[in-house]
Amino acid sequence: MPKKEKINLDSIAGYFEEKEELKKIINLIQNYDRYKEMGIQVPRGIILQGPPGCGKTLIASVIANECNVPFFSFKAGSDGTKVLGELKRIYREAEKVTPSIVYLDELVELVTNRRFASDTSRACLQFLLTKLDGVQKGMGVLTIASTNAYDDLPIALLRSGRMDKKLKIDLPDAQSREEILKFYTKKFPIFDKLNLKILGIKLNGMSGADIKTLVNNALIEYIDQKEYVDVDDFTKLVNEMNFETIGKKWKSTKSVKKILAHEVGHSLISWVLEDNHGSISALRYGDTAGFTSFTPKVDEVTDEYGDEELSFVLSKKDARKQFCIGLGGMAGELVYYGIYDSGVGGDVQQLRNMYKDLSEVGVYGIKYMTFRWNYDSTSLKEKEEKQFLKELRRALKKAVKIIKKYKYLGRYIIDKALDNDDALSENQIDNIIEDYFTNKRQIIKKYKKIPLTSEEKE
Repeated sequence: MPKKEKINLDSIAGYFEEKEELKKIINLIQNYDRYKEMGIQVPRGIILQGPPGCGKTLIASVIANECNVPFFSFKAGSDGTKVLGELKRIYREAEKVTPSIVYLDELVELVTNRRFASDTSRACLQFLLTKLDGVQKGMGVLTIASTNAYDDLPIALLRSGRMDKKLKIDLPDAQSREEILKFYTKKFPIFDKLNLKILGIKLNGMSGADIKTLVNNALIEYIDQKEYVDVDDFTKLVNEMNFETIGKKWKSTKSVKKILAHEVGHSLISWVLEDNHGSISALRYGDTAGFTSFTPKVDEVTDEYGDEELSFVLSKKDARKQFCIGLGGMAGELVYYGIYDSGVGGDVQQLRNMYKDLSEVGVYGIKYMTFRWNYDSTSLKEKEEKQFLKELRRALKKAVKIIKKYKYLGRYIIDKALDNDDALSENQIDNIIEDYFTNKRQIIKKYKKIPLTSEEKE
């Protein structure tokens, strides 16, 4: 077998702040004797918490390799009767070669809150508590555990003096996603012209494991088709990963046009209000009839990433924009067809959820509603519903006005989507908008004579 490349801190792409914290932990373990003389105690246990696929197991291996100590990995199996015996065996082996590290993968599968715990879970918890309390007699064994269900762990295990250090390994931010992309694409010339920064920004919400799978899917899809791939080539692959199914075309022109009118409505409103038209698709992904996808607008020459976290922090003004964008699909159907169908129900429900969250802290809606989470009042709920419907009407009126103003641009985008397998990327819509304003007079003249519903057939 070829010799494997040693895993170290450089093996972790991105996660810059987290790596700085890891350096402190590694330094503490490497210089244990010195810190012990100073009265500084090495952590007895470390918990790595965060979503799946974010590199918790990799980080545990890195700590062991950087500290140059033996590493023992344990994961609870399906045979509950043998779990405790195997756990004890792992610790016996680790204690023979101290200092060493025992890594407990998915700790919640081994121990959980006492009220839900099995006899095996209770026994394993008691064993771990004994081992963690015994670390004070010497360096012994450092326990590192990972979990994506931190709240389900026993409090006794988490208190200070046992699992002392908690490190959250969250989904990577835009800069880390770019570094992860660099790591997985660097060996393949097909990615040499790919703008990794722009792609990294567009992959918001993906874990490192997701990005690895995405890059591999791109190789499978394009290695025999293209010399180089660009950001748009990833759109189809990202959608398939997000929806966990392949996209399928509608069989009737009528259905496609109606869906595109809806999605173009969202796109146009966002373009006017936030200078971000996103990408649109009328392909079916499972129960999703069509969708509009928005990612942050990016200046390709800037080095600024922006704060993705703040996209979830809304003022009343921001919320009203989101209401208008959310009802853009309904407005699009009203402007182009004069009616709308039940497909707008999902949009309205999302807006209702957003309104409820914001009104509960007084950001949006009825005055004096701040911090009323446990306050139950029928009259207050009635006022809230009345205010919600008022905001819907206000947003829909504004959305319809915007769609009417750019009605022919929307028609042009719909036709271009029909010619492009019923979907358009952000770059494609950019080019369509530029072309529209260059040839605006001729395009409007054409569409004044041709209604959207012409030549529709099942």
